[in-house]
Amino acid sequence: MKSVKSQNGGTKPIHPKGDAFFKEELSKNMNIQNIQGKGQVTCKLIFIVEKDGSIIKAVGIGDNEKFNRYAELAILLTQDRWEPAKKDGLPVRAIMSVPLMLNFD
Repeated sequence: MKSVKSQNGGTKPIHPKGDAFFKEELSKNMNIQNIQGKGQVTCKLIFIVEKDGSIIKAVGIGDNEKFNRYAELAILLTQDRWEPAKKDGLPVRAIMSVPLMLNFD
């Protein structure tokens, strides 16, 4: 997988199986049956990828607290370690964010 440059001149973390696999895994880990809402519910999921590629912390930010908590749990349940971010060729801790959206009919 191709490395992506970050704003600080290093590279961003990369999921070993690619973005599409990561999004699918995150979706499967979400327990959306217990989330209630109207219209569109959004969450910005912020997480830390540690130097060893593990995810050590996750925070969901949005108006629906239950959606936020389930998003946090979903990312922590992912199985694969990421290829860590690098700065000057050395692994570094990095903060990532993923926008999530759930539509209710």
